[in-house]
Amino acid sequence: MKIKLPNGLNFFLPSKRMRSAVRFLTGEIFKKKRYSAKGFEIKQNDTILDIGANMGLFTLWAVPQAVKGKIIAVEPISEAIEILNNNLKNNNIKNVNTVKAAIGTDGKFIDFVTYPGFNVINHHSAWQPALYTKLLVRLFTAQRDCRKSNERVCAVSLGRIISDYCPDRVNVLKIDAEGSEYEVFRNLSNEDFGKIDKIIMEFHEYYPGNRHKELVSILASKGFNVRVEKPMFDYYFGKCGFIWAWKDKKKEEKCIQ
Repeated sequence: MKIKLPNGLNFFLPSKRMRSAVRFLTGEIFKKKRYSAKGFEIKQNDTILDIGANMGLFTLWAVPQAVKGKIIAVEPISEAIEILNNNLKNNNIKNVNTVKAAIGTDGKFIDFVTYPGFNVINHHSAWQPALYTKLLVRLFTAQRDCRKSNERVCAVSLGRIISDYCPDRVNVLKIDAEGSEYEVFRNLSNEDFGKIDKIIMEFHEYYPGNRHKELVSILASKGFNVRVEKPMFDYYFGKCGFIWAWKDKKKEEKCIQ
């Protein structure tokens, strides 16, 4: 079956059980405009790096906007990236490269927990899902508990992805790494920070010691202006929120020296 997206593209589902997950994400991205903000408009020649692409709803939202640019979509979970690749093929999209990998330390293996029937929220096996996560799984799958499956995936650093796929510039970095964002930005080099213009990040506070203030501090030290969004329900029940980061040219030159 397929779902018509608001931008005219089609989303093809492998089974009806995925319908609730796709409609949830479509509502967040297309209707609520989760990734839209003044100053973060996608331009037709942009290079976009989508970390945590999942089934590709953000990528499919961005494709018609970056029609002359390119998108690199990185996703660790086999089922999700298979759905993404199938949708790129069926929509005849040519300017997206997909990479099956977890973002982390090069060569390290990461164990993930996934939730069949609601392929939206996948996370590191060492972290416990927030109350909001459990409620979503139960609501959209009618499951009485959070039934799980596991997958081990090889990790690749963000620096390696940038070097291999967009060595010159990343106009927009979208990252939804379910808690891995702390390791990602702690280990990113000044050179790679210097290649990124804007960052749209969902932060997560699943693990003790991981707090969004650290991410704000890192980004500010690298020349970014930072705005934090902590929607009450998402933050206090889901342990997550949003960070928007962008550079002023003069500030960037000073910080990257």
